[in-house]
Amino acid sequence: NQLQIENEFYANIRPKQPAQPGERPSSALGDRGVAYIEVRNLDNDPTSPIGIQSITGAMVELFCLGLLLMPSPPLSRKDCQLARVRDQATAMDGRRPEQGLLASAYSFWLTLEPAARALGQAYNHSIYEQAYELGIAMLSGQQSLPSEQVVNRATSFLEYGISMANQHRATLTQALALDQQHQLDTSVLASLAQADASPVCSDTELQAYIDQYFAKLSIERLDGCHALE
Repeated sequence: NQLQIENEFYANIRPKQPAQPGERPSSALGDRGVAYIEVRNLDNDPTSPIGIQSITGAMVELFCLGLLLMPSPPLSRKDCQLARVRDQATAMDGRRPEQGLLASAYSFWLTLEPAARALGQAYNHSIYEQAYELGIAMLSGQQSLPSEQVVNRATSFLEYGISMANQHRATLTQALALDQQHQLDTSVLASLAQADASPVCSDTELQAYIDQYFAKLSIERLDGCHALE
């Protein structure tokens, strides 16, 4: 039960910076900053063959941009505890009006209209404004939330799941366009060639690599302690 690298530490949102070979994730972040974030608390969409609709992705991007533009003072321990409580409440009873979460979400979503227009102009695409309008419809009760659509299905959960699985299987087993297939085949060959070119390490070399990898962590901790003095 010991964490080997930082990537094993779970969080709803992870700041990321692509690491170079042999580089620790924390070192990459410290040296080059945040390149992107991972949003890791989304449920799979059972109506999509790949688990998420493109418009849902646009809604998440719009939501994260709105948060980025908001004033963001450091969180206190009490703030962190409150965030965990609200996260649990959203998962368990988020649709219940007495929780007040939908009303809060609706008020926040109303502030995202300028961001939706800006993203649409930047990418010359209407999906962000469509995502904004869909959020308004769902949070105001004009349209069912995705979880409501599943709960209020006309068939049993088993029948619904089998029906969706059959639809997605039919979609995913369709032949790809020739250019898409060629692109995938090329990627596979390049990956196999890279694997073949990688040197094979002995147990001794592997242990030396591990020792060097964790030695960097000791140096980083020491530097951090000096910075606090």
